[in-house]
Formats: sequence, structure tokens, C-alpha cells
Amino acid sequence: MRRLTYGGIFIAIILIFVSCPVTIEIEPAVTYTVSYNKNGAQAGTEPADPAKYSSGAYAVIKYNTGNLSNDPFVFAGWNTAADRTGTSCYPGDRFRITKNITLYAQWEDEADTFSLTYNGNGASSGMPPVNENNYLAGTRALIAGNSGSLANAGYIFAGWNTAADGTGTVYFPGDMMTIPGDTVLYADWKTGREFNAISYVTDAWYTLDAIMLAESEHCIIYAEVNDGSYQINGQTALEIAEEYDRTIHDRITAAFGTVLDVDANNKVILLLLDIPDGFTGSGGYVAGYFDQTHMFSKTVSGYARSNEADMLFIDINPQTPGGSGFYSTIAHELQHLINCSNTVLKDNRSQDLWINEGLSSGPNIYMPADISRNGLTILTRTR
Repeated sequence: MRRLTYGGIFIAIILIFVSCPVTIEIEPAVTYTVSYNKNGAQAGTEPADPAKYSSGAYAVIKYNTGNLSNDPFVFAGWNTAADRTGTSCYPGDRFRITKNITLYAQWEDEADTFSLTYNGNGASSGMPPVNENNYLAGTRALIAGNSGSLANAGYIFAGWNTAADGTGTVYFPGDMMTIPGDTVLYADWKTGREFNAISYVTDAWYTLDAIMLAESEHCIIYAEVNDGSYQINGQTALEIAEEYDRTIHDRITAAFGTVLDVDANNKVILLLLDIPDGFTGSGGYVAGYFDQTHMFSKTVSGYARSNEADMLFIDINPQTPGGSGFYSTIAHELQHLINCSNTVLKDNRSQDLWINEGLSSGPNIYMPADISRNGLTILTRTR
């Protein structure tokens, strides 16, 4: 009850709520099925898929697990039409479901089909993926990942290549390849190393693999590798290294001093990676950071996760390599690296954060690139 007063007169307003039952009928979600048809096979059984798929979901296409056979023909995947006039798909593919579908086994003359095989290309352990699919020329195949845990001491798996020496076309796991004929894909081994980095989501250390894509007079460019894939091509990496040498290095070192070369290579490592920062398509993100941890030896107490390198961590998602703000971020973080070299390491003293951050605003004068962006740059990290 709520009581109101007007001129000394109390007025009581009584609100009475009556609860009435309300029935809400919820329609069951619409789901779809995927069925397989042997389409004339003389032996074997078609696979079964008991799953129910919502519209837009993806089904992973089944292998010929029931050993369907139809002599003298060979199994050549599945098609949404018995006469192969529909959409073709192959075991392991992801197929988008929008209705109930039946996939029909496809039978072809072996002479008309082609193979896609994988080669470990000098791997010291593991096995290349086995692909028993038969493809018609011009059809598209889903590229496999490193499912057999191929490894090659001193190198990092960086996808597949049509040439053993790495001079052919590169394909990453999950790519689609148009089959031109019998094809061999060779494991692509790149020079690389492991790095320790920080997740800004969990504030915890993690380890990542990275390959070296470019080297110049003043820097080395490494790119993070995830499941055999990396987001930077060699040409882009070379352009970044050239820009660092031509513009960033000379301008920033002339203004703020030199970098302490802790790894004795006279070069700064630029590690290009997707910094774990919780970015989901909008809002702030970590554009780059410098962590003084890596300027110390691992043998120093508290620095066991050091990479023992003068290096910068530069984001590539959503920040675009070579795009607006990218080089300003590098210049900004380079000042922090120089500052640490000359205060913490050379003079054994710390500096107020506001001074350090103020100094890192200076590179914006030397780097006229547009630095405005809807983002957040973590400038330094001290552990």
C-alpha cells in the first residue's frame, strides 16, 4: 500500500494484483537430418548420422566407414543428387544444413579420378594425414590439418605446399583446394621458435610457436602459428621490416637512445600475434606491448619465462599489419624498450609510469601515421 498526503488528508491507495494463469506454448525447435544412400553399391553399408541439425548448422561429412563398393567403380564422395547433378562433398568436409538432405554415394571410373596425398617432407616424427578420397578434376577438397602430429626438429609446421622446397602454393589446414589432377602436398617447415607471452584475458603466461618471415638490418619479424596457419605472408613481413629500418628505427633511436642488445644480434624482434585480449569484434583491444621480463636472463629469480630477447609484441587482430596505427604502435612500444634499456638495465633505476608513457607519446611526432582507433594499447608491462 502506498500512502499519499494532500493538505493533511491521508489518502490510501490500495493496489490489488490478481494473478491469472498464462499458458505459453513453445514450439519445438525445427531440426534437420542428414541421410546417406549407397546409390547402387553392391556391398557394404552406408554410414548413419543420428544427429539433429538446426538450420545453418554444419555437419561433418561421413567417411565410407561401411566399406561400400561397386565394382568396377571406385567411391568418389557424396552428392545431393544420385546422378551427381547436385552439390558434391567429400568425407571430412563441413556441409551447411538448411533442410533434410540425402547424400548419395558417387561411383566413378578409377581412371577419371585423382588423389590428394600428404607428404611429411623430412619430418623426424609423426605421420602425414591419410586421405583415401577419390576426386574428379575441378572439384574442391578440404585441406587436412597436422592430425598425425608431424614434427621436424628445429622447425615449425606451417601448413602444406605443392612443392617440397616450399616454392609452390601454400595451403593451410581448413583451406579449400581445387583438384587439378593427382596432387601431393608437402609439409611446409619453417625456421621458428617458441615464445612466452601474456594473456590479457587470464593474466597468465602461455607459450606460442612463431616462424621467422623476414630479417633486415635492424629487426627480425616473427609471426604466430596456430594449427599450421599464420596470418602474415612473407611479402607483408618484408615490407614491415623495411619500414622499420627506413623510418621507425632511425627516428626513434635518434630521439630516445639505443636499445640494449640482450640477445647479441643487433636486431629487435617484432612478434606479430593475435594478443589474447578478449576482443570479440567491437570495443577495446591490446594493440601492442613491451614486457621488460624478456630483457633479463632466465637464470635471474622471477624471470624464468623470459624470452631473453629485446622484443616487442604487436597485435594483428583486429589491428591490420601495415594499416592505420600499426607503425605508430611499433614506434610507441620501441620507446618503452629503449627507456627500459637506459633506466632499468643500464642505470638500475625505475621511472614513474606517467613519465614513461609521456615519452611514448613523442613517437607520434616522429611517426605521422594516423593513430586514431577504437582501441586500447597496453604500453608497458613490468613483472
